[in-house]
Amino acid sequence: MNKINNMYVYIKLYDFKFEPEEITKILKHKPSKDYLKGDKVEFGSRLRKYNGWHSQKTNLKSAELNKHIEKIFKMIPRHIKIKNALKKSKGALVVVVHIKDEFRPVLSIDKKQTAVIGSLGLDIEIDYYP
Repeated sequence: MNKINNMYVYIKLYDFKFEPEEITKILKHKPSKDYLKGDKVEFGSRLRKYNGWHSQKTNLKSAELNKHIEKIFKMIPRHIKIKNALKKSKGALVVVVHIKDEFRPVLSIDKKQTAVIGSLGLDIEIDYYP
């Protein structure tokens, strides 16, 4: 039986008052998923309570984890329009790691990146499942 590690990183932005396509245009980055308030949730019959935009990278190797986080940080803070809009919304940088063997990834977020997260009003969510 093969043991498979699964790591992914994404940035999720939600509860903003404009169309998700605006984020896509400004960042020049196509999301993995976007949705509008009132859209049906994929599983079940519930409706979305707010607008959302997610960019996700899956099946990362350990070396790619920090590189992808770096890419996210370089993409977002230079866009003042998004920065101002996000201060009125919610969001998070999310890191999820599922470990199936003895492998242990390294994750680091430096003070510049922490400052960006703070200036955007984002949370950091790190889920680790050994």
